[in-house]
Amino acid sequence: MKRDLIYAEGWNESMRFVFNKTKVKSWIKKAHKRPSFGYGHGFITDSRVMLIDEPHMHPTILEVYGTLTPDCRYSPEQFQKMMSLPDEPIAVIDSQLEFVPDPKSRLRIFYDPKTGKELTIDGIYFDLLDNPEAHKFYTNDPMDKMWIMCGDEVVGVVAPVRLQNELCHVNFEVYEGGVREYCNVQKRADKALAKAKEVLGDE
Repeated sequence: MKRDLIYAEGWNESMRFVFNKTKVKSWIKKAHKRPSFGYGHGFITDSRVMLIDEPHMHPTILEVYGTLTPDCRYSPEQFQKMMSLPDEPIAVIDSQLEFVPDPKSRLRIFYDPKTGKELTIDGIYFDLLDNPEAHKFYTNDPMDKMWIMCGDEVVGVVAPVRLQNELCHVNFEVYEGGVREYCNVQKRADKALAKAKEVLGDE
């Protein structure tokens, strides 16, 4: 099966690839300078994210390496092991919320709909997805990896960013039938605005 022809629900013929060509090109040009970068055996990685190889990546690989078959520090078995789902994968949902701990960092927040537990990944890696709404996301019990699935195939795996109490202002409240997400900061702001309108009159 050709990976560039795999479509998840909601895809159409204009969406031929899983990953965004422009964002991936920029990422490769920056990441290939790191010792942890690897390309080969149908995969590409910088040790924090691992993606399936797609044809649109080849011109950039050729540009930075001068060949489409550079030496790869990782074995096929290492790639396959990392890309394999755990025996009991846990589905996580993209909250569409982002956390910016500092001007140089941007984290995408996911959560487990059964427990409300948060999982965050570097926003740079989330941006590599061309159509994130078409994918499903899974983690394992320790939440130390997040797998990306397109249809019935794993197309990527990302190492989450560990936080301490930085997300104490964000809660995912578990209730029967699912999870209700809300941000306490926004909630307080909405209440303050409603109170002001009540006092001053809503014009």
